[in-house]
Amino acid sequence: MHNVFVLDPTFNMDKKRTKEMLSLLVEKAPDIHFTFENRAELLDEEMVRLYGQLDCSLQLGMQSSDPVVLKAIDRAANMTAFENGVRMLVKEGVSFGLDVIIGLPGDTLEGFFHSLDYAISLKPNNIDLFLLSLLPGTTLADRADRLGLRHQEQNPYLLIESPTFPKEDIATALSVKTAVDLFYTKGQAYQWFPLLEEAGGMKAHQLMLDFATFLTTQHPEETDVYELQDRFVKKVLKRQGKTSLPSRPDLLHGTVPGHRVPAGNRRVPHCTVAVRPQRPDKAGTDAVVPVHQGSETTSVHAVHHQGAGRIGRIPGSLRLPLRSNWRTVTSV
Repeated sequence: MHNVFVLDPTFNMDKKRTKEMLSLLVEKAPDIHFTFENRAELLDEEMVRLYGQLDCSLQLGMQSSDPVVLKAIDRAANMTAFENGVRMLVKEGVSFGLDVIIGLPGDTLEGFFHSLDYAISLKPNNIDLFLLSLLPGTTLADRADRLGLRHQEQNPYLLIESPTFPKEDIATALSVKTAVDLFYTKGQAYQWFPLLEEAGGMKAHQLMLDFATFLTTQHPEETDVYELQDRFVKKVLKRQGKTSLPSRPDLLHGTVPGHRVPAGNRRVPHCTVAVRPQRPDKAGTDAVVPVHQGSETTSVHAVHHQGAGRIGRIPGSLRLPLRSNWRTVTSV
């Protein structure tokens, strides 16, 4: 068994129990990848450090960035605590994803775009966008008629329209969902997406709207996702009269390219890599950055994804200096 998904959306509600369980997993299951559902507001530094010692990823239910929308579904909205929890994960290098729901009562297409922009600004490894489902027996389903939420009568009971989210806006949001699933999550764009926002002079949702339109001229089911990214990035850059993404290492995920991977487990095939020295608080881990060498300034073409043994490529011509304290090795 290599992967375990812990199906408990309130796994970290009882902090004492959570820390005891994480300590046990760190000791007994170092070679298993765990996925946990967590409440970001309940994270603290000790808990995040324990997550950082595991091969794991967290999924956080943000749902919306609008406190009014969250209040309408009886969800406590402490966005400051939520953001603090997320920033602790980023600092510790823990992989995490965010959930956002399309069509919550009182939400609008503009509000959804704001939530998406906010979510991407937090630099999650993945974003899962869901159309609201009104499951029978839930409080929201019982209030559907009063709230004007028209939905499917059969499973999966998806929202059709609401007073603030008409059909055409839902269709637009779903096209953005497809774009985010492909470009941001499958294409692992979290590592460099802020560079594209800066280069294109666009917000995240505008880029994803643009990519959704771009997909109508492509054959995404037949094309490698990284090739699609390359084509789209070149299109965005050309429109701005540019030929490359900006040289801004500070905008890369975690301020330096790469993620921690267990020593001796650098599954980066057939490429030269620059390896950042171990962090003193992360024994046995390195940050791995596959590169094509040739000068003091090196073009970074790929970044290792923590825990998954996958490679995410940076499209376009991103130039970064090799740090003086990095060593260069070859992985085959």
